[in-house]
Amino acid sequence: MDLFDKESGSLYLTYDRFHNILHASREGEGTDGFLRHIHDDVSLILQEGHDPNVWFTYFEFPDKRDIPNLALKDMSLFFEKTTRAAERSNARCRYTVNAADVIYCFKNGIVPLTPQAEKSVLCQQENYPLPTDGFGNNTPQTNVALPEYRSYMAVETEKGVVLFTNTSEGLRQRKAYEKYLELNFFNPSQPGGKFRYWEIIASPFDLKDKVDCLSNLNSQSKDDLFHEAYVDPAILKQGHSIREFDLTQSFENYTIFCKRTDPNKTPYKDLGDMTLKELYQFFTSMLRGKEKGVVCTESLGFPSNPQNKTFKIKR
Repeated sequence: MDLFDKESGSLYLTYDRFHNILHASREGEGTDGFLRHIHDDVSLILQEGHDPNVWFTYFEFPDKRDIPNLALKDMSLFFEKTTRAAERSNARCRYTVNAADVIYCFKNGIVPLTPQAEKSVLCQQENYPLPTDGFGNNTPQTNVALPEYRSYMAVETEKGVVLFTNTSEGLRQRKAYEKYLELNFFNPSQPGGKFRYWEIIASPFDLKDKVDCLSNLNSQSKDDLFHEAYVDPAILKQGHSIREFDLTQSFENYTIFCKRTDPNKTPYKDLGDMTLKELYQFFTSMLRGKEKGVVCTESLGFPSNPQNKTFKIKR
């Protein structure tokens, strides 16, 4: 691990109204891992007839070494430990959603984790259930088939919107596209305006042949290639804006754009711009080594088998 480039880590939690942890997982990365976590736990809730009034939360830690140990016999205070660790390490709580709301979204064709799936919007729906509706009637369901969603990175400029997967190929194409914009920052034919990163949630089937369309960026006319890669801007309604830059031609805007980092990571700061707390975290992280030995990546303890927790270990 580079001393100056800490390895981030994702933590996914499922917990009840008393903050009792039902499922804690470090399996997966980013929003894709969280969508898989939600899908699997909602399937379990429906199949075994559990109370759907539980919550899913996704924490993104800048340094994965700050994630609390999941291999604890007593997880009663784990939620509190996680929030304290998140505050100390400047971790972000990316999403918190209710399982009952997710089930409602699945049944009504609403994509979860999008603006249309927010609580305030769902409550305005005529068929949105009251808190008491169906209470005590959580019967196990067989043959549960839930839709699957993935997260994508969208780059919006004045000319259009381009979509990329969160795979190594998608990352390669996105960086090549950004580098092209950087090299042509002062090109008069390139319009200025805003450059925005968006996180989009969508079904892979809906975006077939619409993502990672810049594989031949260096081998043909750029205008023709970009025109083919642009998608309907309406897709932005299924996402959230993460970060924004100004491509208006000026040396200051150019310098800021050149210092861009991965949009899912906290932007770098110069030492002179750091607070005392950030300076302390920066220098202490340089003295810490990698995670060694056995690392617990999953703790599962739903009420169907409360005496036996399942742990998944990674060496």
